[in-house]
Amino acid sequence: MNNIIKKELDKCKNILPEYNENTTYIFIPKQGNNKSIELNIGRYFIIKLAKYILYPPENFTLDSNWNHGIHPKSEYMIVTPIKFVGKMIQFDGCGYDYYNNKNLDDVYNGLWLPQGGIEVIEEIRNK
Repeated sequence: MNNIIKKELDKCKNILPEYNENTTYIFIPKQGNNKSIELNIGRYFIIKLAKYILYPPENFTLDSNWNHGIHPKSEYMIVTPIKFVGKMIQFDGCGYDYYNNKNLDDVYNGLWLPQGGIEVIEEIRNK
C-alpha cells in the first residue's frame, strides 16, 4: 500500500474495513443518515444489524420471545418486510456479504427485528 494513501486512510473518521500493507482494494460503504428510506412491504432492502442484535447482552429476549430461538448471523442482510407491529418489523431475507456483493447461506422466514436495531443501507430496485 502506498504511504500517501495509508496516511489519508488514517485520517478518516468513518469506520473502515480492515486493511493492511498488502491491500490493493478497499470498499468503503456509504455512510450517512438513511432514515429517509421508507420500508414498504413487497420491496427489497439491504439492512445492517446493530451489534446488540448480533451479540446480544445477557437476558436479551429477542431470539426467544420473538424468533422461536432463531438468531441472525449476518451483519448485513437482504430483506423484504412482511409485517409491522409497533416498533417491531417482521422480515423474510437472507444474510448478505456487502463487501463482495453476494448472498450468504443463512436464510430467515418471519424474522422479527426492532426498528431501532437496523440501519437501512439501500433499497434494491429492479434494473
